Amino acid sequence: MLKKFAALTAGGALMLFSTVNHAQPEAAYALCPEISDPVARLECFDSYAIVEEPAAPRRGRYRGEPYVRQLRSDGPNFLGFTGPVGNSDLDRDQHVEFNVSVRYPLWERQESLTEPGSQMTGFLLGVDRTYLIYHGKYDFHMLRDDYGNGKRYESAPIISKDQNPGVALEWDLDQDRLRKLRVGMFHYSNGQSLSEENLLQFNEELQNGGLGFALDQVSRTSNYLQLRYQRVANSEETITTNWNQFQLELRPIYFGVDDSVFWEPGLSEQPKIQDYDGLRLMNEKFYSLNPLSSFLESTALITRVELRTGIRDDRALSNLSSQWTVGLMWRKLMMTAFYFDGYGKEISTYHLRSRQWGLGLEIR
Repeated sequence: MLKKFAALTAGGALMLFSTVNHAQPEAAYALCPEISDPVARLECFDSYAIVEEPAAPRRGRYRGEPYVRQLRSDGPNFLGFTGPVGNSDLDRDQHVEFNVSVRYPLWERQESLTEPGSQMTGFLLGVDRTYLIYHGKYDFHMLRDDYGNGKRYESAPIISKDQNPGVALEWDLDQDRLRKLRVGMFHYSNGQSLSEENLLQFNEELQNGGLGFALDQVSRTSNYLQLRYQRVANSEETITTNWNQFQLELRPIYFGVDDSVFWEPGLSEQPKIQDYDGLRLMNEKFYSLNPLSSFLESTALITRVELRTGIRDDRALSNLSSQWTVGLMWRKLMMTAFYFDGYGKEISTYHLRSRQWGLGLEIR
């Protein structure tokens, strides 16, 4: 009876010890020798000898955590239908449009230099990230026969509109990585050219008062320096129902520019890309619809405003272009619609105003 009581007492003590052993490991030699039962005494010592396995490290980017490079969106990736609003010489047909925007980290700091009390240390001492970035726009002309058989486009049905690769350096401006500064160098072109045969056709169209062929085939190439300030909702840039971001971008320098509108008279008076582009602003918000109904769980309303204007002189500031986007996000699926009103939705027609609508899916 006494042995059974001792065993029960030892077992109760062991349960007690097991709940506090990791909190007070130094108590093992003070408590365990008091247990008379040999088995229970050894188990008591063993319980203090157990070492908890550390939790698997979170895939992070700072404070010594392992980092895995991965391809991520640098902006909205859009796939959908677009078309002109009213009569336009630029877009005479509806077509499928695909916009891709991705970035890949070439290098990223393993430890944060923006600790409390030294928010600007990372900016002063070194770059936090270096990205390889690609933005591209493609039109798929598959809805009319005269676009699909090469009569108008040599590369039909897939037409390159914008090719925009570059390299950028990024600094964190606060310890939470919510405000960022980016400095980049980018190439900007439409991937088109005029061959000798196309030039003859172009001259023939000019004589007949048409510009359609030229607007699609004329080459546009330039390079620019990007300065961008970004404020995001969370450091991981995870798109959730409460996502929001603000971007202010300046393209102060264009160089290696091939933007002569050679079919228009007065070359010295011709518009330049910086008359229509150079200052950009974007504000994007997702409003959660969960409070309205349980049926709308993980659903958000999307609103996005994008503005663009020139910076070459005072007159260029009045050349305003805008794109307004609304949509719905359900879980990770985003359906959006946009309306564009401004100059040159593509670089090949930067100096001509157009209006376009679009409806499709966004992928982040």
